[in-house]
Amino acid sequence: MVGPERHQTDEAILEDICSSGGCVQLEHPISIGSVIMLTFRGQQFDGKVRYCVAGEFGFFIGIKFAADTPWSQHLAVPAHLTNLDTVTMKMDAARAQ
Repeated sequence: MVGPERHQTDEAILEDICSSGGCVQLEHPISIGSVIMLTFRGQQFDGKVRYCVAGEFGFFIGIKFAADTPWSQHLAVPAHLTNLDTVTMKMDAARAQ
């Protein structure tokens, strides 16, 4: 694309997510302050890049979601999301033995 705006689409690994933002891993860096759109399980979350840190296998990109597109569990739950209530119950059961 010619001009100051550049649009790019890429697949990312979702590392972390919460109501105010998330972290994805990409092969290429993204400039801090860049406007970004994360699409996950059919839901769109708009935000800005807050950090970009080189890792062993790519770059960790921190995203702060826009106020009008916060994430919540009823919208989209990652398959690897840990349910802390379940973890607590398993820990308590182990202590009882």
